[in-house]
Formats: sequence, structure tokens, C-alpha cells
Amino acid sequence: MHKNNTKHFISLVDEVLNSESNYFKALENAKKTKGYPCIQKTILDDYNVPYHVNTHNDNKKLFSEHIKEFVISHEDFFTMDTKILFDIAKQIHIDHLLNIEKSEKAHIYYSLAETLRHYGIFRNDKIVSLTNKTFWLELIKKLYLLNLTNSNGFYSNLDDDFRLDKSVQNLVNSIKYFKDNKNIKLDCIDSKIIFHKKQEDKILSIIENKLKQIDIFEFINFILIQNRNNRAIPFNYIVNIALKNIQYSNFKKNNKKNFYKYFK
Repeated sequence: MHKNNTKHFISLVDEVLNSESNYFKALENAKKTKGYPCIQKTILDDYNVPYHVNTHNDNKKLFSEHIKEFVISHEDFFTMDTKILFDIAKQIHIDHLLNIEKSEKAHIYYSLAETLRHYGIFRNDKIVSLTNKTFWLELIKKLYLLNLTNSNGFYSNLDDDFRLDKSVQNLVNSIKYFKDNKNIKLDCIDSKIIFHKKQEDKILSIIENKLKQIDIFEFINFILIQNRNNRAIPFNYIVNIALKNIQYSNFKKNNKKNFYKYFK
């Protein structure tokens, strides 16, 4: 059974949203009627954080510092890599594109996962493990409030943040392709594909059948001249499979442009 940090994180967020729903709604209503500077001061008062009465410019910063102090006060329990939060945010985006998560909820989950990294609220790329429920329920509440103090609400844009990183869309397209065309349902956990029994063999068979249709020598040459930063091409994996199947090469010349279709 694979550990699913994203599922765990979402369950913690849902628990906070349910337990604090009345408090959050009251603040959201106050934000609409009185403006976000008002709720910034309300939140600071609720946590006994001192501030200047006649200014609101630094109030959000004061609360982010308060959260940072809360996190660092648990430094002795820092056992989890903050990279896990990036993997969680990425998985939430994947689930959103696969229509697993509704847009409104996905936006909240994503923003909360990204807020710590955005504000740098951690130390040495470590933080308390998600298994510490008491810590995370309190932290998620504070992160939700921090997002609420923004003039535009939750700061992260779920659809734009990965706009320049095509790897997420490529991964989603692959999951959809295998489900719709090959009747293979791939599970993605914490932004990584998890193969179940015999699935990898089935996919390997599909790739090998495609390789038999082309001149593998030309194909390997085509792979080797590609930009190694192109995440759409798993270089080592493809070259390894190609070499193993080179005896089945079809020596008919191919238009090199056609090779791109093998990565769709």
C-alpha cells in the first residue's frame, strides 16, 4: 500500500473547513462588508498579535511572521521534506485536470499546500510530518486565515501556476490516453504514477509494438539529438527499450517529424 500524502493532507483540510466553518464564514462576510483590512485586525486580535491601529500595510506580514514562529517552535519535530508539499500541490492540480476534484475545493487545497513555500514558512526545507495531526490542524487554520487576509482571497492560481511547466499536462494526457484508448487505469499518487500488477508489462508491450513499426536505428538517433531538458521524453527508458528491440527494427525510412507522435 503506497503512502498517499495528498489524500492525508486533503482530509486534514476538510476537517479544518468543517470545524471552523462558522468562524471562516463570519470573517468572509466581514471582508465583503468592511474590507480586508478589518479582518486582518480581527485575526491579529484573535491570536493576540500586537499591531499598529492606524495602519494595515504590515498586518498580513505580522500574521505570516506569527505563523512562522509557530512552525519554528516545533523545529525539534521537523522530519518531513517540504518537497512533499510541492508534490501534494502538483497532485491536486493533476486531480483538478482529471476532474477528480471540483475547481473551488481544488483551489483551496492547492493554495494551502503552496502557502508555506510561497511565504518561506519553514526552515532548511523541513517541516513537521503530516502524521502530527494537532500541529497540522492548527497550521492549516492559520494558513487559511493568511490567505483570507489577501485582498483577492486565496493567492494561488491553480490553472496558471503550471502554465510554463508542461510536465503536468503531459502526465494528465498520458493517463487519459491509456484509460480511453488502452483500457488501462493508471493511478497517480503524490504526482507519481503507481503501476499495479502487470500494468507496466502491458504498457511496455504497447511501446514495443510501436517500435516495431519504425527504423529503430533512426529513432535512437532522433532521441539522442533531442534536448535533454524535454520532460516529455524519458530518455534512458526509451533508449533502453529501443536497444532491446533493435532486432525487430523496420528499416523503412521514416519522416523524422512522425517520431513526435510516439510521445503523444
